[in-house]
Amino acid sequence: MVEELLEERREKIEELELKYHLNDTLYKKFQELVGLFQEKNLDYQLVGDFAISLKYKDEFSTSIDYIQINLSEQDIEKLYEICKQLKLKLQDKRMYSDKTLKDGEIVGDNEVVVYHENKPLLMVHCFERLVDGTIIAKDYYLDGDDNPRARETIYSSKLSKEIFGRDSIDFFGYVVPIVSLEYLFILKNMDKQLLEFIETKIDNRRVSTIRNLLRTDKVVQFVLVNDLDKTSTGILEIDNNDISHILLEAQNNDLNETQNLEFLKKKLIHKNDIVNETGFSNVYIIVIIVLVILVLLVMGLIVFKLVR
Repeated sequence: MVEELLEERREKIEELELKYHLNDTLYKKFQELVGLFQEKNLDYQLVGDFAISLKYKDEFSTSIDYIQINLSEQDIEKLYEICKQLKLKLQDKRMYSDKTLKDGEIVGDNEVVVYHENKPLLMVHCFERLVDGTIIAKDYYLDGDDNPRARETIYSSKLSKEIFGRDSIDFFGYVVPIVSLEYLFILKNMDKQLLEFIETKIDNRRVSTIRNLLRTDKVVQFVLVNDLDKTSTGILEIDNNDISHILLEAQNNDLNETQNLEFLKKKLIHKNDIVNETGFSNVYIIVIIVLVILVLLVMGLIVFKLVR
C-alpha cells in the first residue's frame, strides 16, 4: 500500500515537472517570436489558454501544449521568414487540409502549424482584415469531392473591435494583442477549471454587448477555394449562387438584424475591390473616366456642328 502511494506521488511529481518544463519552453519560444512579430509588424492576436496564462501568470497555472494565434493571411509569408530565422518548421495545408465538414461542424487537425523539434509550437488560425476593420476568420477543409473550401465567419467592424481590438498584455516590454476573455467565455471552448477562473475576471457588460452583436453583426458562409497566390495570401472566390450559399448564424431574425446581415453580405461580395486613398474603388474610377470621355465627345460634336 505504501509503495503504491509513493509510486503515485512520484508520477504526480514527474507530471508537474513535465508541465512546468513544457510551459517554460513555450514562454521562451514566444519571447523569441514576439520580438520578431513586432519587428515585422505582424497583424495577429494571441488566443486561448496560453494568452490567459500570460495575463494571469501569478494567479493561475495550467498545462499548455502549444500557443495559439489568429494571423492575417497577408502576413503568412512574414511568419515563414521568422520560422526560417528561428529554425522552426512551418506547415501550410490550407489547400489540402485534413479537416472535413461533419454535421455542420469542421473537424480535423489545424492546417497551419509551426513545429519546434517535430512538436507543435504554434497553431495559426487565419483571418482577413478589410479596410473598415471587418474581420473574416477562415477555417479550411475538404468537401465530399475533395475540393478545398473555407468556412468564412465575418465579424462586422464594430464586433471585431470588441473581440479582437481592445485587449492586450505586456510581455517583456512588448504589447501583445489578445482576443477578449469575454468572447472566450462565451465560446466556452476550454476546460471547466479555466472557465471558472476567467468567469471571475470578465466584464459582464462586455459579455452582454458581445452576445448582442454576435446575433446581429456576424455572418457565416462556405466558399470554394480556387487558389492561393505566391505570397500565401488566400484568394477565395464565391460560388455562382453567391447569396444562396451564405449561411446566417443568428438566433433572432427581426427586421433590423436582417438588414444588417444583408449589408455585411453585400460588403463581403465586393471585398476584393481595390480601394485607393480617396476611398473610391477601381470600378467607380473607371465609370467616372468613361462618363468624362463621353461628355467630352458630346461637347466636341456640338462644337464641330457649330463651326460647320
